[in-house]
Amino acid sequence: MKILLFGKNGQVGRRLCSVLLPLGDLVALGSNDLDLKDFGKLRECIGHHKPDVIVNAAAYTQVDKAESDSDAAFAINSEAVKVISEEAAKINAWLVHYSTDYVFDGSKNGAYTEDDKPNPLSIYGKSKLAGDDYIQSIAKKYIILRSSWVFDSYGKNFPKTILGLAVKNEHLRIIDDQIGSPTHASLIANVTAFIIYKVMSQELASENLSGVYNLSSAGEVSWYGFARALIKEAHDMSYQLKCTPENITPIGAKDYPTPARRPLHSKLDAAKLENKFNLAMPRWDLYIKPSLEDLKIVGII
Repeated sequence: MKILLFGKNGQVGRRLCSVLLPLGDLVALGSNDLDLKDFGKLRECIGHHKPDVIVNAAAYTQVDKAESDSDAAFAINSEAVKVISEEAAKINAWLVHYSTDYVFDGSKNGAYTEDDKPNPLSIYGKSKLAGDDYIQSIAKKYIILRSSWVFDSYGKNFPKTILGLAVKNEHLRIIDDQIGSPTHASLIANVTAFIIYKVMSQELASENLSGVYNLSSAGEVSWYGFARALIKEAHDMSYQLKCTPENITPIGAKDYPTPARRPLHSKLDAAKLENKFNLAMPRWDLYIKPSLEDLKIVGII
């Protein structure tokens, strides 16, 4: 089996590089290897490698910047995805692609399922939804994995930002009315590898597995609750932070305005994924301690 991975240097992409290797011949590319906005070279790349599986972990993820840089956001998150879908269909390859909870507006009372109608509030969310739509209308065999609040010890994410601030500041103000489920990049990568193994195995070859699946940790929390859990665990592990959990003040999203609007409640229901592939999503807080150990190694705390 030959796997072509785009986005090898992102949070999820870096984790995928190691877990996909045992599955076959892996070709992993980053933005320095291929500019996804160069659609001609993108087509040539896929045509040259002729993979059995394409994993697209590349994306424009700067949510606020996308509001003033919509052309770049749509080029990478939408138009490049269209090209990848077309080329995957030509060679009858599986396409695995990552989407986001930001395709929803956050107004639902409860967790979002794959059947809920998207209504993105931001340019980023709209560009990702457009990519999802292209895949579903073009690709023959595809898996779209919608995730939420992705974090790791690498890249720009909430734990790194909060703990970096907690090292220098005694008091923090964190949003308490946005709810979701923090999802570690390693969980996304491990589930992806398992799914690819399943869809390429003979036992499930005749079953129609194409579709959209929610992939997020179990449980939910606010950004405020997430920050408290991170800082409490860091103190329990004897890391030197100026800020304590008691010195974090909850605020509303309206008190911290950003260029892009974000859904207030974007918890994803992963039951479809769990049932289809016989999996059980672990709770988000199980990843706190190992994440802190990784952040210690890279010098954040």
